[in-house]
Amino acid sequence: MTFPAAVVQAAFGDLPISNVAPLSGGMSGASIWSCEADGRTWVVREASGRWPNELACVARAAALGIAPALRHVDQTTHVIVMEHVAGAMFGRHPDVPRETSLARLGLLLRRLHDGAPFPNGDSQIDSFQRIDRVVREAGGQPLPDAIRATIERFVPVVARFPSAPCHKDVNPNNVIETAERSYLIDWETAAQGDPYFDLALFGVFGATSVEARGKLLTSYLGRAPSDAESARLLVTRVLALAHYAAAFAFVSTLQRRPAASETMSLDEVLAFMRTQRQLPLPEIVAAALLAEMTMLAESEAVADAARLLA
Repeated sequence: MTFPAAVVQAAFGDLPISNVAPLSGGMSGASIWSCEADGRTWVVREASGRWPNELACVARAAALGIAPALRHVDQTTHVIVMEHVAGAMFGRHPDVPRETSLARLGLLLRRLHDGAPFPNGDSQIDSFQRIDRVVREAGGQPLPDAIRATIERFVPVVARFPSAPCHKDVNPNNVIETAERSYLIDWETAAQGDPYFDLALFGVFGATSVEARGKLLTSYLGRAPSDAESARLLVTRVLALAHYAAAFAFVSTLQRRPAASETMSLDEVLAFMRTQRQLPLPEIVAAALLAEMTMLAESEAVADAARLLA
């Protein structure tokens, strides 16, 4: 899609618009630009095929101060003009210590989850089936049966807990930090869901140690977690690993990538990210996530956690 100049001009009336530049849409592939108008920088985003759900979610999040403020919404073209937050991705702001970043994120997610309900979205098994169907139609390898089996095994363990408005793609790239506060961006997959899934998703690439995940949960709860709450997060971590394993396999298929020619553990993937500031090839990441998911799902710790939640 080309820059929607007419829509953006409607947001600013007679004010001039300058310095239009494309921005990366990440794994979602969304069409995103930055521009300048009214003495400030703005982000212009073409919403996904989930409109109006995406709009409803981002508007409610913006009203809570969790997402950047909205300037203009065009219901016909599904274009959103929002405030540009001049900050850094999670963990990269020079003036924000790591512990502060985790504490902020916990409070941010709590505010989100305590807010007004979002529209309902796909369940995790529905998402898996949709991705698997698209992969097959694209001529790629079907998603591993182990992912389906893991989702079907562990979703019932946590299904009894109440749902909440969720972002559903909480990763370091989608957390923007300034010296004063943090925001969540990219609300394409937001919907009502399991709040611990948001916490567990961030734990895959953001809070990568047991200690960090514990600190995030403590900040989120405002107190030390109970054994049952820690168990819930551990079981949900298995589902988060399954989610990302399917997502990276999907990306690999869309990019017509061959089968992984080398293997890395998840720890090695995370170390690569820290040193190279990028992910390895998607098929390598998918294989690493699948291996980590399988190991954790078969562990005694997860078996004990599932029994505690039963």
